[in-house]
Order: sequence, then structure tokens, then C-alpha cells
Amino acid sequence: MAKVLFEVPHFAYSLQAQKRPNRKIYCIDNGLRNAVSFRFSEDEGKLAENLVFVELLRSGATPFYWKKKKEVDFVVKGPDNFLTAINVSYTDTIPAREREGLQEFAAEFSDKVKEMIILTKDTEQVSDDISLIPLWKWLLRK
Repeated sequence: MAKVLFEVPHFAYSLQAQKRPNRKIYCIDNGLRNAVSFRFSEDEGKLAENLVFVELLRSGATPFYWKKKKEVDFVVKGPDNFLTAINVSYTDTIPAREREGLQEFAAEFSDKVKEMIILTKDTEQVSDDISLIPLWKWLLRK
């Protein structure tokens, strides 16, 4: 039987810490998500985040999320054991919390972080070791 919903565990090197009660749930299909979810308006941000999850899964990655004071939407451990931290902000006006989450993560795992990315609607730039990449471009490079 195929899975429709997926739980994303909290990223930590300790298995005990990974078993945090708060897990993020993603649907394998945005169309199905839209058909069964209760909402009052389009939520492009949540749809984009779900799309990134599906793409990470499709590429063979095992995505995690991370949260302390701020949050990182996805943490992916590469074959070299280095970490890529990804926040999804499907807008071109990037809220400060997106950068702050990545910076807080990098401060905790500094020797392991290879790349920090914010996926945007159309903004592309690199600043403070954080790459802003349009979501469509990120999807095409995979």
C-alpha cells in the first residue's frame, strides 16, 4: 500500500532528540492535499513547502526539520555527512525569520553545514553564506 502522508522527524544527532513529539506532516500530492484540506484561501507558501518535500523525497534524500527558537524547514544530510539547510519562503520579500532560522542552525552545527538555502518566488542572490534561489530554478537543477 502506498503512503500518502509522511512524517518528517526533528533533526538531531541523538535518537532521543529526534523522537520529539512535534513532527511535520507532508502529503505526497498537492492536488490531494488541496482536495481534502480545509482552508479559506490559497496558501502558496504551504504548497511550495510541500512541493520541496516531495522533490527531496523523489531525489532519494531523507528530509528532517529543525527547530529551537527559530525553524529550518528541511535539513538534508549528504553522502559526505555534511548538512544542507533549506527554508521555503515563496515570496520575494523574505521575512527575517527565514534567515534567522538558518543562522541559528549554522551556529549550532557550524562544522557540518555545507549549504544554506532560502527558496523564493523569483529572487536570486547570495549573502551572508545564504543562497536565495527561485523555487523553479532549484527544481530544474535537481
